[in-house]
Amino acid sequence: MAMAGANDGLWDWSLATGAVYFSPRWWALFGGAEPREPATLAEVSALLLQHAGRASLLAGGTDLLVEIKEQLRSPEIVINIKHLPELRGLEYDPAEGLFIGAMATARSLELNPLVQQHYP
Repeated sequence: MAMAGANDGLWDWSLATGAVYFSPRWWALFGGAEPREPATLAEVSALLLQHAGRASLLAGGTDLLVEIKEQLRSPEIVINIKHLPELRGLEYDPAEGLFIGAMATARSLELNPLVQQHYP
């Protein structure tokens, strides 16, 4: 109902999963780039190769979305990587230390038992 009534391009971001939904109208307002949500890093790599130089990654999004809106960047596709578990992970190895995924949040670091145990 909200989507039908607003017609100005809605979006929603699940903080729990990192999944982002952008309505078709939102994409039309922001330059018409085709949104993609690959399930794996291998799919991300394949899309980047297939659309070499014409794809943009949506991670944090603040810079990219402003640049698209201001027509400073006009990617053919926008690849959302916020939701990929491989990038959100935190792992600890006694010999190597802590591995922090590129999309791990400060809150996930704060609440992670491994971080609390090894880096009090």
